[in-house]
Amino acid sequence: MSVVGIWLLGAGAAMLGAASARPLGDMLVPERRARRAAARLRRTDAASVRPGELVKIVGRVSHVHDSLAAPLSKRVCAHYSARVEAEAPRGWKVVAEEKRTQSFVVTDDTGDVLVDTVRVAVDVVIDHEWNPKEADVETRFDLDGFLYQLGVTKPPEGSRVKLRYREGALEEGETVTVVGVAALGEAFGVGLGYRDTGRALTISAPRGGRVFVSDGMHYA
Repeated sequence: MSVVGIWLLGAGAAMLGAASARPLGDMLVPERRARRAAARLRRTDAASVRPGELVKIVGRVSHVHDSLAAPLSKRVCAHYSARVEAEAPRGWKVVAEEKRTQSFVVTDDTGDVLVDTVRVAVDVVIDHEWNPKEADVETRFDLDGFLYQLGVTKPPEGSRVKLRYREGALEEGETVTVVGVAALGEAFGVGLGYRDTGRALTISAPRGGRVFVSDGMHYA
């Protein structure tokens, strides 16, 4: 495995693994570094993947298990990241965040590969945003419910605290880049055989590392 690959899978995109209260600007550097590291890897066609290889596959998201529903937009997805941010003197800070990921299949023009997301770092584009002061009554109710679910106390009425709600998701049919180590795993009933019925080529995390998934760099 290349030095780039080891760094990417073991250390890249560290800020994607947990909620953070740091200014958003402080979190962009590791995200960019992870993308650059992934961009250095050569793209592999799904049909060319062999067990034990470090691979980068670019393809479309398909679902395997029961799909997730993003909590704010209600989008059907394989992953979502939903966060609450508060305005601060030096920008916006993440005060609470929820992330969930479901294993999925990535499909390109040559075939399908299962993505094992037990250990994963997802670089998802945040493409939905809500301002509670501009939302209708029903939407504000949903936003307040999400805030309560995350254990955050709502600012009192008349407070000068400004909140915004943001969300990103990996939707079915969306193009993503996946980096990980190919292995043989269970087919989960999706018919992805590899010389043995009931087995499937799977992109998994190496020991001590993570699979890297991004929906913002498939042009690389």
